[in-house]
Amino acid sequence: MEHFLTVNTVASILNVHHTTARALIKSQRISSVKIGGAYRIREKALNEYIRVSEAQAIVPALLKR
Repeated sequence: MEHFLTVNTVASILNVHHTTARALIKSQRISSVKIGGAYRIREKALNEYIRVSEAQAIVPALLKR
C-alpha cells in the first residue's frame, strides 16, 4: 500500500514553508495527486525529488574543480 504525505509533512521534511512546498507541487517539480480537494504526495515521489535535487546540487560543484 502506498503511503501519502500532506503538504505540511512535505514542508517539514524539506525544511521549507508550506507555501514553498505547495509551489513545488503546483509547478509539478514534486508529483502529487488531489484527494478530496487536498494535495497528497506519494512518499516515493518526494524521495525522487530529494534525490534529483541533491544530484543537481552536486554536479555544479564537481564541474568547478
